[in-house]
Amino acid sequence: MEAYQSFAKLYDLFMDGVPYDAWCEQTERLLGRFGITEGIVAELGCGTGNCTERLAAAGFDMIGIDNAEEMLEEAMQKKLRSGSNSLYLCQDMREFELYGTCRAIRCGGGCSGCGQVSAATLTGGVLAQRFRLMNMMMLGAVAAAATNLLFVWLAMRGHDVPLMYTAVGLDNFAAGLAGTVFVAFLSALTNIRFTAVQYALFSSLMTLLPKTLGGYSGAIVKQIDYTGFFLFTAALGVPILLLVWWADRVLFRDEAA
Repeated sequence: MEAYQSFAKLYDLFMDGVPYDAWCEQTERLLGRFGITEGIVAELGCGTGNCTERLAAAGFDMIGIDNAEEMLEEAMQKKLRSGSNSLYLCQDMREFELYGTCRAIRCGGGCSGCGQVSAATLTGGVLAQRFRLMNMMMLGAVAAAATNLLFVWLAMRGHDVPLMYTAVGLDNFAAGLAGTVFVAFLSALTNIRFTAVQYALFSSLMTLLPKTLGGYSGAIVKQIDYTGFFLFTAALGVPILLLVWWADRVLFRDEAA
């Protein structure tokens, strides 16, 4: 688990495009089919608590279990900000003790997701070193937008587990690739004398719009359903591509020439 320990601080950055809201809404629907609308629910491999805290906000008494202490530290920060009563335990998900009973246990795609994001991080790092940074920025933007079309296909097909895993896996990989290249881009913009302050500012600005829009994702889905929602998120890739092109011309014009 040492890899996850050192990765904890960057985990949420690289997983920013993951549809946690949709995952948790699906979990609520599945639990509701069995009459579970409240009570204790445990999440195995909870990571930094993204789903745990969302389900806690939905009214469940959540127990998050993970074997990476630094991931749980990030989860605890989310708990403090949300004011939830979630309980986080540092235990191996393959052999754990809840000291009681719970109504349901959730084990999401965190393990496979970490593997996909880790592979994407390595790939993005190699590509950013071997090719022009802005070309890789364009590739990451195209990949991140294109994977949303897989969710459009999934929404139109309905229940299709293999397609769901394919869509989520490719989306995780694309988000990790784009995130890694973007970190390299931000690093190139910072002055070595003020690296920490400038990087903190840039990375905060980077997530401002996605976090703001993400808060309204549920309301948007209710209005235009999942097909329309993922078409909308895919279309958001167009202005991003234009911004990448503009940044390349303005910031790296000498290199491009």
